[in-house]
Amino acid sequence: MQLDPNGVNFHAEFRSLVASSLPETEKLVRAFAALTGRIVDSTRGQIELARALGDRDEKIKQQIKLETMEHARRIFRMCHRQITGREAWDEQDAR
Repeated sequence: MQLDPNGVNFHAEFRSLVASSLPETEKLVRAFAALTGRIVDSTRGQIELARALGDRDEKIKQQIKLETMEHARRIFRMCHRQITGREAWDEQDAR
């Protein structure tokens, strides 16, 4: 079960993931990838909107948020790779 972070039924899919029989670590990986991927995508949209509106302060705020989320995702993937020996997710598939 892959969560579609842009899907209309995201919350239902998330609850289904939590209730699934997957190992807890796999649930964690999939949930983290989907939720943070959703935040990253939304933040990119906010940056474009701020750019279009000429709102420099909001653009900078959103850029900081984006970099923070992307950094957190890299840290999680590195830790997962070191602990399990495999990639947590394919960056293209996680969004």
